[in-house]
Amino acid sequence: MKKLSKDTKKTDSGRATTHQSMGISGGEMPGTKLIESPFFTTAEAAEFLRISEPALRVRVMRQQITAYKDGRRLLFKKQELVRVVEKSRIGYEFGF
Repeated sequence: MKKLSKDTKKTDSGRATTHQSMGISGGEMPGTKLIESPFFTTAEAAEFLRISEPALRVRVMRQQITAYKDGRRLLFKKQELVRVVEKSRIGYEFGF
């Protein structure tokens, strides 16, 4: 049996193909680009704010943080989360 190289894999039909012959390089699917979204998912927003997901949902229910619904998902605008953090600043303003 022939030994397969590192970037060669067997398909469902048993044929060996390389990532190059499939048009895949660097782990990306052909013809796809990552689009930077202005929204965070619940998990991303919780990580950004350094709180748990349930704590984030509680703040949404208390209307302390604005969320947008996409079906059943909650989405959070990045800029609004930045404002939430900036509004929670404590300390004195020295006029610098």
